[in-house]
Amino acid sequence: MHTTSLPRTCLSFTNILFFCVAFVCCLAGVWCVLNADMFREVNYGLTKSRYVPALTSLAGLRLWSAPLTSVVIAVAALTMFTSCCGVIGAGCKVKCAVRTYVFLVTVASAAAFWLFFVTGVYGVYSGDPHTRAYLGSTIRTHYGDGGDLLSVLWDHLMLRYECCGASGHADFAQSKWRETHPDELFPVQCCTLVNKTTLTPLDPDCTKNAVEGAGNHISRGCYDALRAEIRSNRGSFILYASLASVSYFLLVSFSFCLIRGEPLLDSSNWVPVKPQPNQPQPPPAKALREIKVTVPRRPVADGAFFEDEPPMKIVRVVSAINPGLSYKLEPSVYRGNETWPYNVKAQIK
Repeated sequence: MHTTSLPRTCLSFTNILFFCVAFVCCLAGVWCVLNADMFREVNYGLTKSRYVPALTSLAGLRLWSAPLTSVVIAVAALTMFTSCCGVIGAGCKVKCAVRTYVFLVTVASAAAFWLFFVTGVYGVYSGDPHTRAYLGSTIRTHYGDGGDLLSVLWDHLMLRYECCGASGHADFAQSKWRETHPDELFPVQCCTLVNKTTLTPLDPDCTKNAVEGAGNHISRGCYDALRAEIRSNRGSFILYASLASVSYFLLVSFSFCLIRGEPLLDSSNWVPVKPQPNQPQPPPAKALREIKVTVPRRPVADGAFFEDEPPMKIVRVVSAINPGLSYKLEPSVYRGNETWPYNVKAQIK
């Protein structure tokens, strides 16, 4: 069936879903910006959920120099605008909105794919020295700055994979964290912990002793730990990248179907052609020859013929010499006192 209903339905449903998620994130970000303390007190008092303090703490973090909540609001607003373009283009058949949607989705997908899979995952997987140097620079410039998202991410990595810094504990020597902790050589996350929730080390003097032993793992960098993790789970990362690529190409294909006004798949082309049995071919048609002849007027009595009424009969003449040749005479336009022209078609049987 030649229709574009499937691309329209898929685009509309997908963009409505993305719009709703982005709208909720935008509202949560705005609320946290306006009154984070009230959000924490009211919601935690009503639900008693441990996720409320974690959410408010996450909203108060900074991504480099910009607050994380502001970044979330900006991304959510851009996602809502993109989804609106997709819904308007699919529901109202506005080609300009569909083209804008394709452009925004392409730019966002390319940026996310490059930053996460190419620069991040593949850079660590291939052992790129520039990626290792960049990770070390983030520790020196941002770790321990207070309320920074990168600091939280580094703490999480060091606790999860039991590693220390990007290449080792030496990355903290010139960091901002060392300026606020002059008596310690590395964070407590680099130590072997008895309780990871309270950050209780096995050795109380672990952070003051740079000798590798049973109470720390300062020689194992998180870059090598991440590389080993990605190598052991490379099938999952390939699957995630493939799913992201397929999702993008489906959205773009549906959009181009709406722009061209053609379906993604034409079901009429799926009908197989049934083989026909061999049948005798009909003989070729006889060639027709047109011959223009004029027939002289026949003598008639006075008053028995009206010149403005030409004969309306079709005459068929069979040749006596060649019985297979016949002539078909059809009357043409009458021309007054002149002879009556006939259109004569000769057919050989």
